[in-house]
Amino acid sequence: DAELGHLLGEVASAPVTVVGVGGAGPQPFPDGFGALIAPGEALAALGFLFESSYAPRRAPSDSWLFKAIAGGATLPEVVGWDDDRLVGRVLGEAAVVLGRVLEASFAAVVRHLPGVPQPEMGHGDWLAGVEGLLSDRPGLHLTGWGYRGVGVAHLATDAVRVAEAISRRDG
Repeated sequence: DAELGHLLGEVASAPVTVVGVGGAGPQPFPDGFGALIAPGEALAALGFLFESSYAPRRAPSDSWLFKAIAGGATLPEVVGWDDDRLVGRVLGEAAVVLGRVLEASFAAVVRHLPGVPQPEMGHGDWLAGVEGLLSDRPGLHLTGWGYRGVGVAHLATDAVRVAEAISRRDG
């Protein structure tokens, strides 16, 4: 469907890279969810999630795990960096944020392309246009993090909306 495909292709997004890092020993970061990096700090990382703090079973009991989200709209070229450069940069930035060097024994990199949706001014009008085209295509439903929010609560709410629409049509 060229018309719908063209409209869907207009959504803005920013490529991000997730870098997971872990190591042996006690947790090297404070209890909590993580840390966000303020805009303008000239760091590749947008934030750190202390996985083994808020979800202790994600790492063995004698180990720690965190992940960094890097790149985004302010530094989209990060997604093209090689793994060694990414991991080294994230560990260096984590040391600055945490005030201590981390001795990692594990690292994994996942690149997300096209990336995280970036709703801009006019997103509501864009979404109305998509919904208008969908109204002419019975049985086609779209959901995901580029439409009505990127948080888990937004996604769950939208999934219920789509399930109800399908149930009404098929019921």
